[in-house]
Amino acid sequence: MRCWWRRRGSILAARLRAGVISCLFRNVKAILEEAGSSLAHVVKTTVFMTDVDELAALNAVYAEYFAHAPAKTGVEVKRLRSGARIEIEVVAGLH
Repeated sequence: MRCWWRRRGSILAARLRAGVISCLFRNVKAILEEAGSSLAHVVKTTVFMTDVDELAALNAVYAEYFAHAPAKTGVEVKRLRSGARIEIEVVAGLH
């Protein structure tokens, strides 16, 4: 599932919305469960963002999905593939 909305063929330039961020974490959850793991087994995340000023919006949603507060690294990058504004890498153990 993709987590962005398009208008006239281009990705919206609006600031990241909670709904987009929640969509990303729902995708992560689904991938982990398919692999035999879960969000509870996440030990580290790396978040790549094109605008670090949007970190507060990310953190608000992040806390809803990761009550156990795994280690997190945030990196501001100039550009992400396909014009995305955020990319999340997750390291998790198996059950």
